[in-house]
Amino acid sequence: DAVLFGLTANPVRDVPTIEGADRAETWALTKDELKVVLEAIEGLPERHRALAKSMLYLAGQRVEMLCRVTWADFYDDAEHGA
Repeated sequence: DAVLFGLTANPVRDVPTIEGADRAETWALTKDELKVVLEAIEGLPERHRALAKSMLYLAGQRVEMLCRVTWADFYDDAEHGA
């Protein structure tokens, strides 16, 4: 893909990595925590609210990953809210 943009070298090759970035931790919000976040988002200006909701609802997923999702990838049970 880099060839499409005329790149011949990695432009960030010499940028140091962020310490610990390769050891990211993940966790899920509890229902109460999610409620607090959603209530806080409602107090934002409209544009900020839309951006915050999209980031929250997309769960931080990369757009490329979202494009590959199929219906079979979603949970359909009481535990996950369906």
